[in-house]
Amino acid sequence: MNNSECLEHRYFCDSILSDSVEKVLDSLGILARVSYSLPITETIYFTYGEITNYEMPVGLRVRLRRYMATLSEVIKISGDVVLLEVKKNDRRSGMNVKAQVSMPGIDAIKALTGKDDCLNVKQQLGINTKSQLLPTGATQSYRCHWIHQSGMRVTLDKEIKFFLFKENLYVARIVATLGEGKLEFKFPKANGRNEILEREIISSCGCTKRPSNYVKRRAKECITVYINKKTKH
Repeated sequence: MNNSECLEHRYFCDSILSDSVEKVLDSLGILARVSYSLPITETIYFTYGEITNYEMPVGLRVRLRRYMATLSEVIKISGDVVLLEVKKNDRRSGMNVKAQVSMPGIDAIKALTGKDDCLNVKQQLGINTKSQLLPTGATQSYRCHWIHQSGMRVTLDKEIKFFLFKENLYVARIVATLGEGKLEFKFPKANGRNEILEREIISSCGCTKRPSNYVKRRAKECITVYINKKTKH
């Protein structure tokens, strides 16, 4: 199991400007581009389910993550290996404490939903063993990566798509797109935040800072519009 701590700041821009932001970050001369063979980041989010109005665990984010070659219209969880990730918010330090474990996607679903957790995954990750977590939504995006010599990491997510699990626990279908790009700074705990560098990059890109729950709120708005359209039809 891997553990890490970092401070995260998020900014957003109109999707039309995402390619321009990417070019600016490449041209600054202070960030090194990092390329991966699987540029699509897929993240599946878990909540306590319909009975509790799909509430997230307080101070805890539970998600599955995997990396892919292309964007898709349907997400299917299989026996392929995924990263089961838990993020906890440390209010005193403002840091996000992250723990990860690799395992087959189906086994992760069974463990989190309480169907079968023979490996005690919940206990390992500090999740209430009596809770039943359900996959309710997911995102896919094209992610670009950069790193600074200080250890700061910068990511830019483009073409962000939202998915809903409506059929069963293993299949989600696309319902909306965000229409914005997400620029994120990640400062390792050991080095702390570099405000001057962050401001320099942001002033060059023209992005806007948003609250930490912004994507969650926008996802709900986009999904509500989708549901209303389906209801009218």
